[in-house]
Amino acid sequence: ARIMADIFYALDILPTNKLIETARDGLVDMYQGFTAQKTKEVFMSSMGGVLFIDEAYALHQSDGDTFGNEATTTLLKLMEDNRGKNICIAAGYPNEISMWLQTNSGLKSRFNKTIYFDDYNGNELAEIFMLKAKKDQLTLTPEADKVMRDYFNHLYENRGDDFANAREVNEYFAAVKSAQSSRIQQVMNNENFDSKEFTILIEEDMLYN
Repeated sequence: ARIMADIFYALDILPTNKLIETARDGLVDMYQGFTAQKTKEVFMSSMGGVLFIDEAYALHQSDGDTFGNEATTTLLKLMEDNRGKNICIAAGYPNEISMWLQTNSGLKSRFNKTIYFDDYNGNELAEIFMLKAKKDQLTLTPEADKVMRDYFNHLYENRGDDFANAREVNEYFAAVKSAQSSRIQQVMNNENFDSKEFTILIEEDMLYN
């Protein structure tokens, strides 16, 4: 969405590259009668830029979800009344987004352009992991590198509909760092402990599960 905002601005389609990011909790109020106003405030703040609604399908949790349905109805009216003044992008898992578009006859005509992103494959997930490791000044032993790549290849090949792409890397990276920390705590008081251990991930760290 940030890239799209920059592109629309560069092409003079929009006067700014402003991006307003929101989700259900940013549009839906917990009290009756306040959702429409909350949705309007967020929408209007995106004028001249891009409104990005993450996990947009969460706006319809059930047929009896009056708050979510009110947010959707308000959003549709605002998009029609302010046509051409901003751009709205709704994101989420393909199946769930498709089901959400069926909940209101106006959604398909408003969100009528679809960009489908393929899942990251095992090699790409591994590259994201390495970028995160580099940012934290961590290096992997050859054995750790192999375990990490095998993990992501297996994860990709056995992925389900809820496969979370880069979020899978974030969760694995956090678990690996936690495993490294636990390992180091057990040996850091040893006389021959080398502080370089703080910057190295070994095979044992990658097998946290």
